[in-house]
Amino acid sequence: MKKFVLALMLVPMLFSCQRLQTESLEDDVKDLMEETVIKEGLSGSFEVIDVELVHIEGNQYTGEVEVRIDGITSTHEINVVCDGETFVYEIPDFLY
Repeated sequence: MKKFVLALMLVPMLFSCQRLQTESLEDDVKDLMEETVIKEGLSGSFEVIDVELVHIEGNQYTGEVEVRIDGITSTHEINVVCDGETFVYEIPDFLY
């Protein structure tokens, strides 16, 4: 019985740990996007407002990124692959 109770206690901890990892990844992706915007000289006309990710499976995440370009706000699909230390992101329908 004690093992069952312990297992039930671990389930919420695993989900909350995953949530913290996802939130941290969202922040990291947003930071990298903002750095890229500055590096490309677009900081006056391009702003990353928010990144929301959902863990799909393994090292794959999907979600939305909200950006403001020349005062117009739009939302785009984003795909992220993360190995725990590094990540890459792709915004399939985004052209600037």
